[in-house]
Amino acid sequence: SVWAERRNKISPVDNLTHGESQRLKIRKVIEDGEVLVKSVWMRGEPIWFETIEAERLATPQDQVSNARIRDGVERDGWGRPIAYWIQKQHPGDNITALMTTANAMKIDAKYVCHLKLTDRPGQTRGVPFCHAILQDLRDLDLLMLASLKRTQIAACLSAFIKSDSQTVNMLDVTAEKYGYILDQAIEPGMIFKLFPGEEIQTLIPNFPTPELGPFIIMLARRIGAALGLTWQIILKDFSQSTYSSARTDLLEARQTYRILQSWFIEKYLNWEWAIVMNDARLRGDPRLAGITDDELVKVQWIPNGWQWVDPEKEAAASKIELEMGTTCLRDICGSKGNDWEEMMDQRLEEEAREMKRRKELGLPQKQVEQTVIIPPMEGKNNGKRDLSRERIFHE
Repeated sequence: SVWAERRNKISPVDNLTHGESQRLKIRKVIEDGEVLVKSVWMRGEPIWFETIEAERLATPQDQVSNARIRDGVERDGWGRPIAYWIQKQHPGDNITALMTTANAMKIDAKYVCHLKLTDRPGQTRGVPFCHAILQDLRDLDLLMLASLKRTQIAACLSAFIKSDSQTVNMLDVTAEKYGYILDQAIEPGMIFKLFPGEEIQTLIPNFPTPELGPFIIMLARRIGAALGLTWQIILKDFSQSTYSSARTDLLEARQTYRILQSWFIEKYLNWEWAIVMNDARLRGDPRLAGITDDELVKVQWIPNGWQWVDPEKEAAASKIELEMGTTCLRDICGSKGNDWEEMMDQRLEEEAREMKRRKELGLPQKQVEQTVIIPPMEGKNNGKRDLSRERIFHE
């Protein structure tokens, strides 16, 4: 209840809902490699959070000699971050101003969540996702641009007027003959008179356009290799895929997505939840009365799920796994982005509503089919448990 009340009000600077706030942070991590989130307490107001671009994190000019500050992150003797030096204004707002301690804020690390993916020990700043494939992206852009220009040129029609007469200054003669209009517009049905000795010659640059498909796929493979995805996922092109290959591509891609989802939950969402809940308890919210510290941080986040590639086959497989005991309703519902308890409550509520409505309308109650496992009688099958199933119907 507390979270539902507060979640869409904790990003007032950018006026974002909680979902929009998550999208913003993930986008900046992908583009810039990192983003900072600072918790803000103001007297008389519930806590809220400020999203800070990585460009504002830098070492002040008068603190360059301090060996413990690296790229705006101050560390203790063990290398643990203890403070962040954040410029009060974005460096693009005033490019002439130097960043000094006078126009910078030193914020304690406990109030800041530094979202970045760490690839080596002691890494201070984040690295953009696409840093290894920037040239490939540039090459793909140039390839598409060159192909577009080539197609435009191939579609052009050039007309030249050939004359046998001698002229001293072609520019003056041409301008005078054609009313000082050097570029004649060719329109359907037009009649253009020529002078004696002149004729029209056309140039149609109808050269073939190269096949772009193989080049685009090659670059998409390189991009996918850097991001841990297949080229079909990069281009969202499954026209050449079978059911099995498409399913394999999606399952492999989801492994990459799950790593990022788990990282975002553990790194940021749990931190955000704990601060909001603790702030509400300190402000005397009666809904948190009697809640211990351990209970306060117990939360389960369910990421967005994925629809099945083939619903019928996937549902049959999930049913078999459920009967075998190798999965449970929580995992099946969680894989689709749903909470199994909420679905159970909703289903039971619908059943109760249907029973009530049938009774009001004088309709017979719906019969529910249920499978009951009945153990065999003792002494049969040489003592082996050969369970049989009997279907019964009840109202």
